[in-house]
Amino acid sequence: MADAAKPKPKAGAKPGAKPAEGGGASKELEYIFWIVLILFLLSFLPALFGITNSADAVNQLGNDLYASVPTLGSIALFLTLLFGMALIYVKHLDSELGNKALKALEPLPKKESAASSASSPLGTPNERWSNVLNHISSSIESDWRLAIIEADIMLEDMLRKMGYQGVGIGDMLKNVERSDFNTLDQAWEAHKVRNAIAHQGGDFVMSHDEAQRTITLYSQVFQEFFYI
Repeated sequence: MADAAKPKPKAGAKPGAKPAEGGGASKELEYIFWIVLILFLLSFLPALFGITNSADAVNQLGNDLYASVPTLGSIALFLTLLFGMALIYVKHLDSELGNKALKALEPLPKKESAASSASSPLGTPNERWSNVLNHISSSIESDWRLAIIEADIMLEDMLRKMGYQGVGIGDMLKNVERSDFNTLDQAWEAHKVRNAIAHQGGDFVMSHDEAQRTITLYSQVFQEFFYI
């Protein structure tokens, strides 16, 4: 029996799996950015070194390229700025996607249990449940009855901590939405046995097997809401 809910891994997530690393698009843009930047710098090398007539070193094709330096430089500057901005944006996008992927693999938040509320003066739910199990394991019939009565008191405490209103357990169970309480039938059946014990007293005949089955019903209810 657990005191708190154990988070289940998300469907499709393998234990230890790492999120797919982004950056493919940003790497390509980065390569293009550097290529364009190099071309941009190369377009100004002739002027930087005072070369005014490249025909001394290269053929007419070199002259044609040199003549187009101002145009190529403008284009290179524009492309450098364009790809620089695109690179910054894609890196930011990859970072956001990476953070989301990491969050997707984080364990789900633990479901708040009824036992997370302040414990009863009679002890924690687990301590009280241990007393119930001690009574039901006895060979004395009065102890079995006491086990069921104590388990029913625990049920009432749990329902009140969950926020259900009513004079008694019966009223609270009537206010329960079945979709929110998978063990509602077990709670009703166990509570009816407790009522029979309280109202009929010694006239209510109960075997040890029936008493144990009733305690099992309470256990199923408590385990659904991590109360024990």
